[in-house]
Amino acid sequence: MIRILYIEDNALNREMLQRRLSEHDFVVNVAESGESGLERARSAPPDVILMDMGLPGLSGYDLTRRFRADKTLKSIPIIALTAHSMAGDRQKALDAGCDDYDTKPVDFDRIARKIRQQLTPSEDVVADIVATAAEGNRAAGRILVIDDDRHSRNLLRHGLELEDFEVDTASDGRDAIIRVNEQKYDLALLDLMMPEMNGFEVLEIIRASHSLTAFPVIMVTAMDTNEDVVHALRLGANDYVTKPVNYQILLARIQTLLRVSRLEDQLRQEKEFNENLIDCTDEMIISVDPNRRITGFNRAAARTFGYTRDEVIGHDVSMLYADSASGLTVHNKTLHDHGYSGEIVNADKNGRQFTCRLSVSLLYDKAGNPAGLVGISRDVTEEKRLETERKKVEALKHKLVMMATHDLKNPLVCIAGHSYFLKSKLDKLVAKDDDTWDSAESISNLTRVMQRLVEDFLDFQAVEDGRVILNRNVVDLNAIVLEMIAQNRHYAREKKVTLVAQTDAEPARVSADPDRIRQVIRNLLDNALKFSSPETTVTITARNDNGNVLLHVCDEGPGLSEDDLVGAFEPFTILDNQPTGDETSTGLGLAICRQFIDLHDGKIGVRNNNKQGATFWFSLPGSENQPE
Repeated sequence: MIRILYIEDNALNREMLQRRLSEHDFVVNVAESGESGLERARSAPPDVILMDMGLPGLSGYDLTRRFRADKTLKSIPIIALTAHSMAGDRQKALDAGCDDYDTKPVDFDRIARKIRQQLTPSEDVVADIVATAAEGNRAAGRILVIDDDRHSRNLLRHGLELEDFEVDTASDGRDAIIRVNEQKYDLALLDLMMPEMNGFEVLEIIRASHSLTAFPVIMVTAMDTNEDVVHALRLGANDYVTKPVNYQILLARIQTLLRVSRLEDQLRQEKEFNENLIDCTDEMIISVDPNRRITGFNRAAARTFGYTRDEVIGHDVSMLYADSASGLTVHNKTLHDHGYSGEIVNADKNGRQFTCRLSVSLLYDKAGNPAGLVGISRDVTEEKRLETERKKVEALKHKLVMMATHDLKNPLVCIAGHSYFLKSKLDKLVAKDDDTWDSAESISNLTRVMQRLVEDFLDFQAVEDGRVILNRNVVDLNAIVLEMIAQNRHYAREKKVTLVAQTDAEPARVSADPDRIRQVIRNLLDNALKFSSPETTVTITARNDNGNVLLHVCDEGPGLSEDDLVGAFEPFTILDNQPTGDETSTGLGLAICRQFIDLHDGKIGVRNNNKQGATFWFSLPGSENQPE
């Protein structure tokens, strides 16, 4: 159930709205003043607040600002209600922080739709417009007949009910005012000559809270003097008929006014819908006329610049730029190029300057002539600051990595040289199963691991920084495969794994950097051997395939998990499976393979085999030229 808090100082209005909204399955709590409304909202926060803006003491506008300043209540939708329908009332309520606006007397079905709109806007706003449009197509409506003569009232009522109108009657002006304020009517027929309060006085009171299009009034009079007609029209009458009434003329005028009123209401609903769409976006939307005067300024723009709409509408748009000349440049470029997109520097009401990303389009009238400009912009000051900080961190990280890897590289070369010298001496002094020999062998193996780690870091970072330049030649991939098999034969023999090469009789020619392709194949072979158990086979295949050259490295290991299949080529990925010989991994070998294949405009991937193991593959565009 949707919980409503209705803040209204008029007891009759509170009771009536509470009863009618309860019929729409709302739970309605009421408060008679701004102070009690604030207290009840804090003790039991509602889903939506309905608020009379003309509250005594703490007004609805001031109360709305208090709600918006309260951390626990600021997000609750507020619908403003007022007995007036002046042009600036809606904007004043929205500027105070209200989410929607409606006038008294309340149309209960419409206010129910507006409440639901605040909770599900996209569906209910559209439903509201569709319902309004459907309502505009019906011929009948609800009419109030105001006449002190019972016979005239009954004749009009009977005739209109035959035309499917719903008709209420009032016998005097005071009764009419009460009914108009408490209920919703589509139109009124108002007798001019009544005792105590005449038709002119009633009309003047009605027009204080109801516009001509929202509530049409037809004067019905036995007096047909020009002075009376002019006076009635000036007070806000929509039309007039004379007694005795010609029903055909009366009916035609009623139907015309109702159609106009419903079309106006539909246009108002559509306008509010469009304004709400513009106001609900986080992007700033500002429109100007051909003379650069501001004509539109949405809520996001008001928040960012610190101006209200009233403070900017009609003023030159240069007031929003840090440099007025740049504003003129944007305007002229938009007119010349039929649009503009770029970054500009704005200034808010307090002079704070900030950078915005701006896109401007031309608006055209029906004749196709430029009628103004509309700009959509977003403050990117914080975004640019974060991007600058990110680049600083990336540069620092790059510097640290390069320093660390280069500082490690030279000592490792020395350690590798000393370990080789030590092993050559020990080879003549101790047996291969001696602990001293094992220590020297461990030093040599660990040094190679560290050198491989440093090389991977340097290669990966070089590609990331765009410092790798390919030295392309036409090469035979079959020859490189056989070369890599020979280089890895010792490693495979140590792990008791069989290496098999399967190549086409025809050369598999590609235009590639042979050193980088050797590194890719070496990494793929190294990865396959790393996860292979003894007495298994690793097969490497190269063949021509429809203008491409395709290479497979197939092992009989445990295969890859679903997550590893997706992220195998991502940097620093450590596969779930454990190497069978306790080998270490940098997590960069496969990522480097993808980088180098991408540089060659090729493709790379992995899949699990049907029975056992996995197959890593890559393809490169073939070449018709001879190897160099």
